[in-house]
Amino acid sequence: MICLNGRNLLTKNTGDLLDGRDSSEMRRVTCPLHGVVTGKVPWCDGKHTQTIEHRQFLANWARRLSWQETAECFHTTPGKVQRAVAWIVD
Repeated sequence: MICLNGRNLLTKNTGDLLDGRDSSEMRRVTCPLHGVVTGKVPWCDGKHTQTIEHRQFLANWARRLSWQETAECFHTTPGKVQRAVAWIVD
């Protein structure tokens, strides 16, 4: 992870494999300029609980089915389908 001041704050820690830490956990480092900074991952953004691909998938099916039917078919809530469609539209 590169901080805004250009310093590389995150280096590969091989000890993570030995101490049982999940490799998909969000990496957090302390930047002297910005405080605690979290690294970005390619499959999600912000504080969404769904991955980008899952939101795209639900929104695509919501074009063909009602939001309620989409939610029932894919075992999710109509609210998550609604947020997926709103995310695509924005």
